[in-house]
Amino acid sequence: MTYKLKVFDVRCDRCGNTFEEHKEFKDPEPDCPRCGSSFTRTILSGFQTKIRAKDPYEYIDGYVPDPKQKSVKSFANDRRRGGKNTV
Repeated sequence: MTYKLKVFDVRCDRCGNTFEEHKEFKDPEPDCPRCGSSFTRTILSGFQTKIRAKDPYEYIDGYVPDPKQKSVKSFANDRRRGGKNTV
């Protein structure tokens, strides 16, 4: 049976070395490969967190709609009243 291990960043408290380790979160902390110290800790990265947004595409392309812009519905109202369609 094969298990998929996650990649975690681990930092050594003694020498400050940061390295990647393939492990489960509940597994014991590995020893530092540089100094051999057992005083290491797992660093939680930002990509492992879940972000809830009203518009999921807002976080993909960085686009945030401007509340001052007219919506498509208001363009239709302007056109019916003799206004120019600016789209």
